[in-house]
Amino acid sequence: MSFDSMTSSPMGLLVRTLRVSLFVAALSSASGCAPPPKPPECPETKSAKLATSSTLRPAVKTREPTPTRTDNKPHPTSRRRIARVSRYASQQVGLTRQQKQSIRNHCPFGAPALAPQWEHGPTQVVARGGYALRHSSVDLIPLWVCEGLTKAQLDGPLKRPESDLFKPDPELPEGERSERSDYKRSGYDRGHLAPSADQTVDVQLQAETFFLSNVAPQVGVAFNRNVWKTLEGKARDWIRDAGSGYVITGPIFYDPKEDDPATADGFVDYFVIGANGVAVPTHFYKVVVVQRAGKTEAIGFVFENRRHESPHDFPSFIKSLDWIEEHTGLNFMPDLNPVDERRIERQPSVMW
Repeated sequence: MSFDSMTSSPMGLLVRTLRVSLFVAALSSASGCAPPPKPPECPETKSAKLATSSTLRPAVKTREPTPTRTDNKPHPTSRRRIARVSRYASQQVGLTRQQKQSIRNHCPFGAPALAPQWEHGPTQVVARGGYALRHSSVDLIPLWVCEGLTKAQLDGPLKRPESDLFKPDPELPEGERSERSDYKRSGYDRGHLAPSADQTVDVQLQAETFFLSNVAPQVGVAFNRNVWKTLEGKARDWIRDAGSGYVITGPIFYDPKEDDPATADGFVDYFVIGANGVAVPTHFYKVVVVQRAGKTEAIGFVFENRRHESPHDFPSFIKSLDWIEEHTGLNFMPDLNPVDERRIERQPSVMW
């Protein structure tokens, strides 16, 4: 959870309104109606579409911008999509011993695996002392962030720093990461996926949660600063009760109409922000894994990235891990034995 004071500025609200206007104009044009007057040109009034389906057919993503000019600035009208045929070779050839150890520490039963049917595009693993994540070079946000936590780690003396510590991740190349300027006046919070409140003992581990590779655009009021913050607190309480546990958090690009053949069209609309085109997820998931009485237990939640007014009915947001996997193209806990996998992942958990 993160509070970004810049996002509540009048310009941030204006940008969001312009985005909605563009989307309505697109719908009007598609239906044959005359579109409303075109809003003034703005570098942050962009939307994109993600081809997807509930059956995990290959997805095609587009985002703005991409190709660079000689001055290294994105062309304002360019777009990017994942190449179906490419000789691209990841710059990350292999993981270091330290990175592998971080994944063992933070990812329960192995790092979430990418479903081969999905076109996730280029990604890079970032592994640190307090968390491990896989970052999308297309969406410029993490696909997943894993944390291995203990009660002692959660009950230390450190409080959230008052200064603004957010910064781009030096482990990711420019053009494949988000920058501070992407969020400025965007109307969205810089939302932690591994919260800074999960690191209350080690100053360095807490500071590392502020790398923008661990951040995604979240609606601030009545979501990031409210119901999502409450969910983060519940996850910490469950891990305190168990003594230790794991949390997996990430984005989802989802439209309920795609679950019904009568309304599905194979696309999910989403926004991008900033000159680099940082994708704004439509939803976020959080999975908590603990050991209870010698058995592995897990609970998963999915929240739409929008305002959620009180009171909050948390059981209504519970989803099965299979559902989350199907809608993200991920396989959680790939090394879990098949018996436990069926028991834990097929059906939604009851509320803890």
